[in-house]
Amino acid sequence: RIKTHLLIIMKSNKHALPGTGFLTSLITFFIIKPVLFIIFIFHGLTYLPHRKKIPKGPIFLLGNHHSNWDGLYAVIYYFFHIPHFIVHDGLFQFPWLRWVINNGFGQINRGRFNHRITAARTIIQYAKQRHTVGLFPEGDIHMLGGSLPFDLSAAKLVKYAHLPLVIFQVKGAYQRAPRWSDRAFKTKVTIETVEVLSQATIATLSVQELHDLICKSIQVDAYENRPISVQSNRRAERLERALFWCPQCQHLFTLTSNNNTLSCRDCAWEVHVNRSLTYSYSFKHDGQFPVHPKQHDDWQKTWVQKNMDALKGIKSQTRLSTTHVTHLHQQHYTNVSMSVSSSSFIVKNVKFTITIPMRDIQSYRLIHRTSLAFIYHDQEYLFHIDASSPPGYFWVFIIDLFQRILYNNKEVLS
Repeated sequence: RIKTHLLIIMKSNKHALPGTGFLTSLITFFIIKPVLFIIFIFHGLTYLPHRKKIPKGPIFLLGNHHSNWDGLYAVIYYFFHIPHFIVHDGLFQFPWLRWVINNGFGQINRGRFNHRITAARTIIQYAKQRHTVGLFPEGDIHMLGGSLPFDLSAAKLVKYAHLPLVIFQVKGAYQRAPRWSDRAFKTKVTIETVEVLSQATIATLSVQELHDLICKSIQVDAYENRPISVQSNRRAERLERALFWCPQCQHLFTLTSNNNTLSCRDCAWEVHVNRSLTYSYSFKHDGQFPVHPKQHDDWQKTWVQKNMDALKGIKSQTRLSTTHVTHLHQQHYTNVSMSVSSSSFIVKNVKFTITIPMRDIQSYRLIHRTSLAFIYHDQEYLFHIDASSPPGYFWVFIIDLFQRILYNNKEVLS
């Protein structure tokens, strides 16, 4: 099958897209894939049998997204394919890396600004030239091992691509490398094909029906059923990047972590984070406290929605970088503060004060683990938040809260 793939590449026309040449195929099959296979032995990666037969020829891959390694897991799992994924724009920041990822292996830059549709057009071009393509519809990684909502765009792309659809699930990737942690834990990761749709079947489905099927197929909750165990210590460290509310005293930003313990500075609440990354209490309780971080996250968000006055006076110190979305001119500022006033986002420096209505913020997202980025009036604002301040995850939630709850904005950005 590898030989057949290489022969097809050699006969392709001279207008081939980046990363579809013979040399790329040779390097991928005989160097990249074997090296990744060895690396993933140390990840504890298990390749489960496909639930359905994988079609021959190019396919459209969709999967859930719990870690930065998910796309590479798929590269090994679908061994006889070279998937061209839409990947995070952070990988394209450095010229040499951009050349390797894009020109060398044909991975597609997601783009920093969501109003651009270059990535969507490019993935359709690869599909039209009969190459395997891939996408993570969630567009980002859930901070605590859940599934993020997404709009109809993934289903529309699948329709336009005219390729068979293969949906896979990765489980255990959150436990191996939680987004809030600086560490990678030793655990078991599995990847499995859960759904396969032919082109004929896709043609019979409406966009909404296909979207619903994709949502159901890729939904993975790291804490559902029996959580996967990890074999490492310091399991609680940096959890306060995601958890900002104490369930006992109900104070904000008082949680602190140390080794395997998460506790509150203002009261006696304390939990042990055990090997399944769930909570163990030293006392009995009748369900008045959360039993794992994802439930803790759900409860803290519900509490904030019911206690909006608690947001008054909350402020983060940060460095700010702004980039114009058209001509890419950048400016950098230090000693900047960010806060919420009424229904606006307030950005202050000794030289300026910017009031940004929450309803006008676009493409807001968490960058890496602690930074916040959004677009407002042709400018991207990137906040590098101090470690001692309320984290970026909190501010992403606040913007989402104002847009969804106060303004009934049902559109989901992904």
